[in-house]
Amino acid sequence: MPFDRWQSLAAQELAHKQWKFWEERNLWVIEKKNLEEEVKKRISPELPEWITFDHHKWEYVPAPNIDPSKLVSRMSVEGSGAEQAGNV
Repeated sequence: MPFDRWQSLAAQELAHKQWKFWEERNLWVIEKKNLEEEVKKRISPELPEWITFDHHKWEYVPAPNIDPSKLVSRMSVEGSGAEQAGNV
């Protein structure tokens, strides 16, 4: 399935940029300190440590009640993109 492959590649790129996948909420999150410098300049300093990107509003928003132990740090390239290859 070609779309599965594209999803897997997108997940790999997000993981490479230090985004982590929260399987319980099906949500990509990142620690604010790990954002690229140009992005840090554009976001609100009031945002908490963990944030996500809201594609409806097209802005970074707080990620509620993050449990870092439940975040997937790397995604499998060969699988569907939802397989866990390693935890934080």
